[in-house]
Formats: sequence, structure tokens, C-alpha cells
Amino acid sequence: MERIDVIDKGQSESFAREITDIEGTLPAGLDGTLLRNGAGATSVGEDRVAFLDAHALVAALDVRDGRAYFRAVHPDTAARREELAAGRLTRRRVFTNLRGWWKNAFNLELGNSACHDVYAWGGKVYAADLGEHWALAAPSLATEGPERWSSVVERDELLAPMPRDDVARGRLVAYALRRSPSKGDSLAFVEVDEALGKVARTAAVPLKGIVHDQAFTDRWYATFQIPVTPKPLPALLGTAPLWWAFGWRDEGPTLILAPRGREGEAVKVRLDASLRTIFHVINAYDDGDDVVIDAMGYDGPVLFDVVMPAAKRRAHRTPPNNRIVRVRATPANGTATVEPFEGAFGEAPEVAPAMHGKRHRAAWFAALPSGLEREASTYLFARRVGRLDVESGEVTSWDAGEGCHVSPVAFAPDTSSDDPEAGWALAWVLDLAKETCDVVVLDANDLPAGPIARVKLGAYLPATSHTRFAPGLRTRA
Repeated sequence: MERIDVIDKGQSESFAREITDIEGTLPAGLDGTLLRNGAGATSVGEDRVAFLDAHALVAALDVRDGRAYFRAVHPDTAARREELAAGRLTRRRVFTNLRGWWKNAFNLELGNSACHDVYAWGGKVYAADLGEHWALAAPSLATEGPERWSSVVERDELLAPMPRDDVARGRLVAYALRRSPSKGDSLAFVEVDEALGKVARTAAVPLKGIVHDQAFTDRWYATFQIPVTPKPLPALLGTAPLWWAFGWRDEGPTLILAPRGREGEAVKVRLDASLRTIFHVINAYDDGDDVVIDAMGYDGPVLFDVVMPAAKRRAHRTPPNNRIVRVRATPANGTATVEPFEGAFGEAPEVAPAMHGKRHRAAWFAALPSGLEREASTYLFARRVGRLDVESGEVTSWDAGEGCHVSPVAFAPDTSSDDPEAGWALAWVLDLAKETCDVVVLDANDLPAGPIARVKLGAYLPATSHTRFAPGLRTRA
């Protein structure tokens, strides 16, 4: 079994091959490429790096006419080239310090591993993290270089790690983040067309915390500000990883709504303290004068001890409970309510992309057990694919089995159906004991029926950060 995480020769073609070992039958209407991004090798020389900071590994499974073609590459980022040449880590990360505290002191020039998300746009694939996104040419996935959306993102700003596509309008939506210790942080929501040309940019919105994901409706952009305050001395002196150099305020996150397509001030609504953290937004839509946002919420700080090398000598702190919640906000009077969906525990949720900004019926996610059953690592490593019916509240799932790890779920539409939420739920499944990786194809609306097809890659991939399905994209040789 070949280990994909140890590619060390740039754009290696040794992991590009036709896959013929398929259990079941790939659906005739499944046409496009399943993309994966996340950790590649989690060490450089003798230096360990956190899972969320590792050099990116982008994998692609091109499916068409019942056939499958697999490809995996490390994007040839500047940080990767520099560190492979040095044989050690040379750049500090958010979750990883360099060896020797003095190397981290006053060192805020962080390396961009481009290992968080992946998306396809304008015929290219992009490996994304906060800051630059690295463009990969299709079908080879050869690295073309960094992309900053320079038509709409200013030179001293960082591009959001998880752009969201507005399928109906043919646009990508994200935010541009400006960090300023003296003036305070701010963000502006931005939109680009297929050529990455400027479509829209809002006025700057001041921040007093951190943000991660974003969504939109026809009338609003939306994100959640996590209530943390930087601790300048630990951050600057390098005595701890940057993620630990935050103080968590005892308050709920703040919903930020900025007008879309019209003039007006942003609206900020503090949510109650039953929630403390929201990283991932599922979807948002307008409901009369209200805005409805579904998201994955945590009832406490998320500390990431389980993936941080600095935590290896201490007991991992118990992670907070999480669940999918529905936030209903009324921008006119600055109020909001929060209602949890019972039993919907998990991470990295998504809806059918055609439903972005519209009222949706279902969400899919990497499903977790309840808080009483989980261990310190389970909020990052799930073994189930879950589906939430937001109308009935019903949660259904498929269990990959003991010793398996299921990636975040990608929704692939059934183009033969008039229902935009008809299709398949796709996930990368690692068998940790057998050291194998398969891709499973499930009926998105009947998960308990189990896989319609299982594509056996004949390779072992690391765990995944995020996945997406790109209809019609070709990465076949």
C-alpha cells in the first residue's frame, strides 16, 4: 500500500492512475471530480507540525461514465519549497511553533501551507488557507502560483480560507481580512466573477475577535465573530503557539450581517452565551425581514490540543460539545434567537451548492457521537456520515465502522433530477488499521442504505480538512 503523504519530489505523477477496484456501480449521473485538501506530511526533517499547519496535499477523484481516475499532489507552495530545501521548519504557524522559543519571538511572518480548503473555479483548482490561494492547473494539478484575488483584495489584506460559490449568479463570495494592532482588525466582504474580476466589495467592518467562514443571502453577507482577545506578550515572545495566545471572553459569538447589493451599515448581533464558538456556517437565506443562518456551534473554546505538537506532554483538555444550530436574526431591531437541532453533532457541514443563499431542506456533515460518548480527539476525527433534515429535525447516518475515519462530506448533484437536493454524499474513508483509503458514494437522502459504490484507491491518505465536489471538472490524464 502506497502512502500518499510522503510525496517529496514536487509534482510527482506516481500517484495518478485509473482505479478499477470498485465495489458496486458508480451512478451514471455522477460526473465531476471529488476534491480533498488537508495535511500532507506532518513533519519536516525532525520537526513536527500540527495537522492543521502541514504542507497541503490535494487529491482528486475524477468520476465519469462509471469510471474513476485518482490523482494526488502537494501544491508547490513557497513555504514547502523553502522548508524541504532546509530540511526543517522555517516558518512559524498558527498551531505550531518553531523549535527554540527565540525563533518565535517577534516572528509573526507565518507560513501559508494552503492546506485548509480546496475549490474549483474558472477551470482551475485552488488550494486555500487564510491569505494566498495556490492555483493548480487542470487536469494535471501542476502548481501555477499564488492567487490573492488582487482585483478586489488589497495588498495588505488576507483572503478568506473558504470561499463560497453563488451558483445562481456565477460568483465566488469571500471576505478580505485586514489585521492592524494599532487600528484594530476589520473585514470587507468581496465577490469575484469566473475570471476573478471584481464584482462587489463592502465597506470595512471592524472586528473584535476572529472569523473563519461566511455565507450570503440575496440581501446580506453573514459571518460569526468568535469572542477572543489576543494576548500580546505570549504571541510576541513566542512562548506558546499563536492559537494559545488568545483569551476567550465569557460571551457568545457575534453575528455580523453586511448589506449585499445595496448601501447600508453592517448589523452586529451578540448571541447568547449558550454558544461560544462558530467556525463553519452551513447556509443562510432570507425569510421575510429575517435572516436564517444554520451553523455548527460549540458551547466552549476549541483548543485543538489533540493536533498540536506543543500539547504532547500534557493531558488533552476535554473538547466542548457541538451541534448544528439555527440562528434567526432580525436585522431591523438587532435581535437573534438560537435553536439547536437535537442529535446533530459533527463538523464541516454543507448543503447542496445550488442551495447556497436559498432555503434548504438538508445538510450533510461528518457526524460525531454525543458529548457523553466522545473522547478528546473525536471532534476532529469522525467515523459517520450524517444528514440533518432541517424541516423535521431528523438525523440519519451511515457508520464506516470501528477504526475508520470519515472525511467531511461533499454533495454531488444528480443532474438528471429536477430536485437540486437529489444526489450523492461522497466521503474519503481511512481505515486506520489496514492503512487504506476508499471513497464511498452514498445516496444523499438515504444514508442508512449504505454505499452505492466504494472506490478502493490502493493508497493511504492522511486525514482530510475539507472536501468539495466540482461538477464537470476533469483531472483525468
